[in-house]
Amino acid sequence: MGTAFVRGFLAVCLTAQLAGAQQDARGRITGTAVAAEGGAPIQGVNVLAVGTQNGAVTGPDGRYTIVAPPGTYQVRATRIGFAPQVVPGVAVTAGAAATADFRLAAQAVQLNEVVTVGYGTQRREDVTGAISSVNVGQIATVPTTTSAGQLLQGRVAGAQVVQNNGAPGAGISIRVRGSNSITANSEPLYVIDGVPAYVGNGGQDPYQNPLASITPSDIENIEVLKDASATAIYGARGANGVVLITTKLGQRGESRVTLESSGGTQAPARYLPMLNARQYAELANEARANSGQTPVYTAAEVEQLGEGTDWQRQVLRNATLQSH
Repeated sequence: MGTAFVRGFLAVCLTAQLAGAQQDARGRITGTAVAAEGGAPIQGVNVLAVGTQNGAVTGPDGRYTIVAPPGTYQVRATRIGFAPQVVPGVAVTAGAAATADFRLAAQAVQLNEVVTVGYGTQRREDVTGAISSVNVGQIATVPTTTSAGQLLQGRVAGAQVVQNNGAPGAGISIRVRGSNSITANSEPLYVIDGVPAYVGNGGQDPYQNPLASITPSDIENIEVLKDASATAIYGARGANGVVLITTKLGQRGESRVTLESSGGTQAPARYLPMLNARQYAELANEARANSGQTPVYTAAEVEQLGEGTDWQRQVLRNATLQSH
């Protein structure tokens, strides 16, 4: 048993020595990637030793480190929005560090626009169905946008987005293919992050509309599928069209906290001109007098009525709207 223990101990020591020797036989390539204009560090630059699988990504300070065996390499830096750059003849020696710095110039890049369909994403030029995309990033932070349904108002061709009643926060109905029935539900199918959502009673109640539970700033993009070829994968449920909603996901990098707060009031555009209690009594007496009948109210009763209650202003009061 003593011999077996000695052999195991020697094997562990030999493995540690070999690992240390192998580590010492490798070198490093370090450097920074900054913008050619201004010199600000660039995060997320892919740096690769050409011809190998050794690479790294720059951090928030623009620095990177690549571990590679000894040799001479071409080091290439690439990032979307910047022109690629190559540093040739970077000599790496065992146990030492070589330096390769990059100054990347901004470059406009035309990316292939993609749209979300029922079974994934496709390039827009490859899609034959009728699909409308909504650029949420430009409108989600508008203070007047308090619900996800408002993101579609006036931005999707052929779609009708209306508020069901005048109550503050009332549900919003969306009609992609028009109102096909008087009694049946004409709402489209909502698919949120790949999960179909139940619409309820035409979205009349804001708590039954699936869009009411989503903050506009949490939405990444919205795609509206209109015709049969685009909605075929959903079968009969997509008969009224499909609204695909993709929410934002967590991203790598530093944590960031964003606070968006807005507030306002909602009030009737105008009130209908109505008679008060005293004016109504006088008009009623005048109508009776014109027909040769005795007045309904005496002069003392008319004086006691006063202004009465303005029921329009009692019912249609100003409402406070806020979003945080």
